[in-house]
Amino acid sequence: MTIPTLALDLGGTRMRGALVWPDGTVTDRVVEPTPRDQPCANALHQLMLVVAADAGAEGFDSVVVGVPGRVDYVAGRLEYAPNLPPGWRDELDVESLSSAIGRPVSLANDGDLAAVGEALFGAGQPHRDVVYVTFSTGVGAGVVLDGQLVRARRSLGEIGHTVLVRADEDGAAATVEALASGTALDR
Repeated sequence: MTIPTLALDLGGTRMRGALVWPDGTVTDRVVEPTPRDQPCANALHQLMLVVAADAGAEGFDSVVVGVPGRVDYVAGRLEYAPNLPPGWRDELDVESLSSAIGRPVSLANDGDLAAVGEALFGAGQPHRDVVYVTFSTGVGAGVVLDGQLVRARRSLGEIGHTVLVRADEDGAAATVEALASGTALDR
């Protein structure tokens, strides 16, 4: 019997949850606004409960949390995420989340997860090398080379914070994210 993984995606605007099966099938998808006025653990736990209730008796045994920022994979924690509510960064570590959710939790950069998903189950499927770039509330990327995610201690694809122009007319650095993210394009 196969058991799915509960996948949670924290975004600056929306949070998503779903069950992901070993063959890449996604079921019990839930999308909610990111609640900027409550602790991260509460928001994640509520989202998990909604997905689990939709899943019924099938259940899940592990949780993967995708975050829009730089992840220290060795320490199992989020280091930098300017698009998440203030204070959430300090709550996003494997130990705290596992304790709050009551299941083993893996924490990963959302661009890294998207690259792996696209390489295994999407348009990148026939290729061993895949670069995935995402433009949403922020800008990120993930790289798969020879079928393996490229990462070291930290997530690799935080390209959104790459400085393109040292100072714009207001004296602020112009980054890829400041100029090309969904939020920037809305402005």
